[in-house]
Order: sequence, then C-alpha cells, then structure tokens
Amino acid sequence: MREERSTNEEFEATTMAARLVSDRTETLVAIRLVVTGARRIAAERAKHAAGEVPSEAFEELWAAQYDFVNASRRELGLAATPDI
Repeated sequence: MREERSTNEEFEATTMAARLVSDRTETLVAIRLVVTGARRIAAERAKHAAGEVPSEAFEELWAAQYDFVNASRRELGLAATPDI
C-alpha cells in the first residue's frame, strides 16, 4: 500500500510541477493524459501477470508522452519533434 501511495504522490507532484511552469492549457491537458496513462498501466499491472498488460495501454501512454513533449516544445517556441 505504501508503494502505491508513493506512486500517486509522484503523479500528483508531476502534475503540479507542470501547472507551476505552464501557461498553456494544451500543455496541462497533455500532462494530465500522461498521468492518466501511467495510472492505467499501474492498474493493469495489478490485474495482469508480467508481460500481459494490454499493449494498447502502452501505446496510449507513448502517444500521450509524445503529445506532451510537443506541447511543451511549442510553449517554449521550439519546433515539434519529428514523427517516429
């Protein structure tokens, strides 16, 4: 239980850090989707054996991370990262 609480605290701290430095709603929505994706994977890991977490959960998280990086880069006036 303590490890789960610690993970939740880390998610909240990450979200708060983004909120402190971000001026754009787009960036805040993007970090929320990253945290949501990470929480989904944590929940799926509690239900599935190692290696059996649905790949869609990881694909959604990776897409959310990509969107967050690009939203952050736009906020900083930088070009988006190339599609991979």
